Amino acid sequence: MPQKLTDKKKALLVCSLGAAAYLLTRNDVPDAVKKVVNPIRKALMGDRSLPRGLRNNNPLNLRKGVRWVGRTGDDGAFDIFSSMYYGWRAGLHNFKTQYTKYGCTTISKLINRWAPPSENDTAKYIRFVANESGFGQDALIQLSDKETIAKILWAMAQMENGPEIAKKRLTYAELLRVVNQY
Repeated sequence: MPQKLTDKKKALLVCSLGAAAYLLTRNDVPDAVKKVVNPIRKALMGDRSLPRGLRNNNPLNLRKGVRWVGRTGDDGAFDIFSSMYYGWRAGLHNFKTQYTKYGCTTISKLINRWAPPSENDTAKYIRFVANESGFGQDALIQLSDKETIAKILWAMAQMENGPEIAKKRLTYAELLRVVNQY
């Protein structure tokens, strides 16, 4: 039979949830603590009506594997970040790595690597990003052109999460802040 929560127990629960939320913003949290905190995070962020990228603060749906700054865990396949800022930051760093290390210097090359045909309708993805960003599929992207990079990443986030992302939790201003910082 469920116990009735007294005011004291309610206050303790609120403090515990606050501490858990704080721990999720830290990068130096031991794995043992993450095992306790992550289920709480999942309970708090469990809105299944949102696309996975929004639930995970991972607008570009980065797969698990890299220990990004702000990463708090994964959902079995994709990284989870403590805030949308850190999700955008990781996405931008991943984009720059694809560009410099793998020669993904055009939308076409980038999307072929980011969303391979074995998992996605890559041609549709490329057309969508080119149309939404206003940048040609095979035009050379300049890393110094932060506005174009922001438009490309924004279009990719729309493809990953649906076109209504701006009405949810993502804003273009958040992305611009990250792009201009790095």
